[in-house]
Amino acid sequence: MEGCACEEGCVGYCEGCVVMDAIPLARTRLGEAEHSAVGRVLTSGRLARGPEIAAFEAEFARFQSQSHACSIASGTAGISVVLAALGIGPGDEVLLPALTFVGSVNAILACGATPVLCDVDEESWNIDPNDARRRITSRTRAILVVHLFGLPADLAECARIAAECGLELIEDACEAMGAETSLGLAGSVGTAGVFGFYPNKVVTTGEGGMIVTDDRELHERCQAIANQGRDQRGHFVARGHSLRMTELGAAVGRAQLSSLAPRLRERVEIAERIAASLRELPVRLPCGTSRARSWFTFPIVLPDGSQRSRIVEAMAARGVETAPHFPALHRLGAPYAWLEPEVHTPVAESVGGRLLCLPLWEGMESVHLARVADALREALK
Repeated sequence: MEGCACEEGCVGYCEGCVVMDAIPLARTRLGEAEHSAVGRVLTSGRLARGPEIAAFEAEFARFQSQSHACSIASGTAGISVVLAALGIGPGDEVLLPALTFVGSVNAILACGATPVLCDVDEESWNIDPNDARRRITSRTRAILVVHLFGLPADLAECARIAAECGLELIEDACEAMGAETSLGLAGSVGTAGVFGFYPNKVVTTGEGGMIVTDDRELHERCQAIANQGRDQRGHFVARGHSLRMTELGAAVGRAQLSSLAPRLRERVEIAERIAASLRELPVRLPCGTSRARSWFTFPIVLPDGSQRSRIVEAMAARGVETAPHFPALHRLGAPYAWLEPEVHTPVAESVGGRLLCLPLWEGMESVHLARVADALREALK
């Protein structure tokens, strides 16, 4: 238990001097199914490249209505592997939103390709298709569409642009497991879709990810690159890496996938309750709560002029963890400052400078929601 901030020497979050636990930004729900899955693998004695991985891949592909799924070490690794499998590398350009997790751009850089930052839509904070179209050159090979915070991007328009210009459409669906779009589930529309299973995600394997596609040849190339360049017959067919998922991770992932539907519904209900509790506060959500999404976290944009660092500290003092996700990529510091020349992404810069993610996880109760809202209300004063 933590302390509180009353006269008894606490640190900021008591209710009538009843000490309360801090509220984390994310929390993984692991139950009997996950414990049983781990035990099953340990009992088998096989920890790598076994039946759990094969079963998880098949079940995941079926869930996504895709022909193939390739398990991978992380979502970032998955994007990099897809790019390499498509032959994208030095001299090629890949369009992506300026507002996204750093893993999206790191994957492009790992292949030696050049990332081209695009501005984002003011309402959804996802890539602006019109701005992306303006940035296409003779060297552009792909559009990396990120479904930021689980809210699907404009896939229809991005797919139209990709088809017209002969580009690959790759979906970074790492934060959008189970999100529905007019064209199908997020991650199932482009040339390939990539998912991440870090513990803060809706489905977790600890560390890990998945690539899905309907293209058999692309799938086989991804498998080989992730397995030191070896194909299923043991022949070396590409330059590769060791990017495989473990049997333990796959077993946990299978258990998580089997309970996904009710957990997604619970997250929607919690998100709606959080939104209702913040209704009177001067903060903004991407597209409100009206559009379907997978609630990976609860992002808000703070009012103009807010001192975000002070708000983060004030909420932490009241036992509520938050995160300033994500700054525009070219605002991340020295390693990415070279991306800035000729970049004009005013929406991404404005939103990224004021973004704050609030706790959202399965099992949040009314007392948690009230504390989050109260902490934010006080921090905004």
